[in-house]
Amino acid sequence: MGYFPKADEVPETVVEHVRGALELAEGTGPHYESANTAKLHRKLVRERQGVSCDQERARQIAEEAVRRAGGAGEEQSAGPDQRRVGGAGPGDL
Repeated sequence: MGYFPKADEVPETVVEHVRGALELAEGTGPHYESANTAKLHRKLVRERQGVSCDQERARQIAEEAVRRAGGAGEEQSAGPDQRRVGGAGPGDL
């Protein structure tokens, strides 16, 4: 998935697999009693996988992706009346 989903966002297929692997009762689902436990688990997974949580770098990557996709152009940030390509606008009639 590439990120840590909220408990209610975990795909049912994943829940079923983990439930079966751990031999848990039917109906057992993902949840955390404490936000600290979830935070600790994310830390442990990152350590095991050898990755880090770098918010600044994540923002840079996202900004670059948006620019490459054309989402940062002038026409994207213009107001609705400034995005006209042709034809009459509200003040042209």
